Amino acid sequence: MKQPLYLAIALFPLTIIGCGLEEIGWRGFLQPALQEKHSIIMSTLIGYYLLVLCYSFLW
Repeated sequence: MKQPLYLAIALFPLTIIGCGLEEIGWRGFLQPALQEKHSIIMSTLIGYYLLVLCYSFLW
């Protein structure tokens, strides 16, 4: 079933806003919390591992 082009155009800003807010959650909350217990490199690796784990179900 084909979706109309106007639907894609209307949903595009919502996608940008949603992904931007998600990034605030990953980098604004998770990263500082991990850096309290781990080094900056280890906390970055843990954060990326969790990010890949969450998005691996979409593939």
